Amino acid sequence: MFYVAFCPAVLLPQNQEERVSLAGHVYNSNGAPLAGARVFLFPLEAAVEGPLPAAATGEDGSYHLTSPAFGKTRICASLERLGYPDTRGKLFASPTDHFPEVVLARGAELENVDIHLGPPDGLIEGTVIDKNTGAIVPFARITLRWPQEPSVFMSAGISSGGHFQYALPNRPISIEITAPGYRPWTYSDPSSHAHFIQLRSTDHPSLKIELERPEPASRRGS
Repeated sequence: MFYVAFCPAVLLPQNQEERVSLAGHVYNSNGAPLAGARVFLFPLEAAVEGPLPAAATGEDGSYHLTSPAFGKTRICASLERLGYPDTRGKLFASPTDHFPEVVLARGAELENVDIHLGPPDGLIEGTVIDKNTGAIVPFARITLRWPQEPSVFMSAGISSGGHFQYALPNRPISIEITAPGYRPWTYSDPSSHAHFIQLRSTDHPSLKIELERPEPASRRGS
């Protein structure tokens, strides 16, 4: 998966391995605890290679994780199936979300670092199949892009079951599906024919995407 996001400025020193303890709660837009949310870190002062620490919230919305000392860090949360996307990428960022920023200094024990999410976004889901056979298309890939800023995009492989689901903020977003041996597919609104989709928070469209193989060269020339 690839995100164009907010880029940290400097490399994390390799010796900065002393652990930091971090705990708090995640709340939805109504102030209720959000169970099953994924809490993750976004270092603002260091470029970090490899997976970042993450934790899941319990039934009471609480989380606890330990981390290397990254310095100034944004604490984020997501729960895609309920409309809360992974906002590390600028494409998914919403002005209604307020993620705390803390300093993860060596040996720190930070408590009550609470995350308050804004209203959930709309959800889009789809299944990618072969137009002629109806079979799931293997190795398909989805690219979501912000047409107003084409350099802001997300690209990811689609599951082996051919299904995808994303929470999308209320802004125009284009969708392209590609797969080896198939013509690319791009979203077109069935009413306006605009080449982007813009979801309200209550929208949950489901797409059946049929990919076609290009005609053989001998057939095109006949």
